[in-house]
Amino acid sequence: MNVSILLLVGVADGVGGWRDYGVDASVFPRHLMKQCERIVKEGRFQAQRPTSILSGGYDAMHELKQPIVGSSTVCIVVLERLANTLYSANLGDSGCYVVRSGSIVHRTQMQQHFFNTPFQLAMLPPSPGEAGGDILSDRVTDCSEDRFQLQVGDIVMVATDGLFDNLADSHILKELNYLSNKSPDEDLLRVTVERLATKARQMSHDPNHPSPFSKLARVEAGLSITGGKPDDITVLLSWVAPPGHNVCSVSSSKSSISIANTPRSSSQPNLDDPSTRPSSRPDQSSTLSLHSSTSSSSLSSSQQRTRNQSNFFNAMDFANM
Repeated sequence: MNVSILLLVGVADGVGGWRDYGVDASVFPRHLMKQCERIVKEGRFQAQRPTSILSGGYDAMHELKQPIVGSSTVCIVVLERLANTLYSANLGDSGCYVVRSGSIVHRTQMQQHFFNTPFQLAMLPPSPGEAGGDILSDRVTDCSEDRFQLQVGDIVMVATDGLFDNLADSHILKELNYLSNKSPDEDLLRVTVERLATKARQMSHDPNHPSPFSKLARVEAGLSITGGKPDDITVLLSWVAPPGHNVCSVSSSKSSISIANTPRSSSQPNLDDPSTRPSSRPDQSSTLSLHSSTSSSSLSSSQQRTRNQSNFFNAMDFANM
């Protein structure tokens, strides 16, 4: 029997436009991650196909007696530690970076229908009515799937678009290079992940910041937008440690950030309304974090998360993945 020791992390970033219809945007991603957790605990997935986790969780959402209405982007990453291999499934504009020796050596593909309209999973109310006309609802099979070989010392970062929209790669690397040539422990990981999230939050409220979001707005949509993009920000860090290191996992949280004042052009559809296009600005995020406690090489994890999210840490082994 082949036994794989795994670490699983993920983020689900809810669509804030549902608030206009009286729907709490954080409920759908929280329940989606809880269902994914159950799929993992029951061993009903393939480690090399993270989409099997998402598919199982999303299908379970449809089987609930009371529909959980909403939409969400999702990124799930499985780290197979004995083989030091990363498997990822990404739907939308959250994502995963692998940083090695100060450079980004791997990143997941960002998916969007057009500017500021990411791919997403959705669940409509029984009688969609006004909200159901043009709500985007992509499929799990639309996920971008990747496999990447890790090395000891690699840093694996999973984050929502609140980070990527406000910090350029150079700024992200500057913070992550703080870990270079060190043996990150719980405290060092926590410091780094909080520095990233705090920096992104600061830049999101800077009206003069030449943010990646404002640059894309000009290039892709012809919108004259300056400054950062206020948004929820979730960041999870893992470090591929050499043999003999124990896994440490910590979490810390800060208040989520409202996006109500995000600038937009009046000539474009309402960006905060899920019934129009572009429609779906992620707003409330939830995290999935599962790991086992022993392996020949380990992954140390830390995360910065927002107010409206659930997370959990469980020790588990998976056989015949």
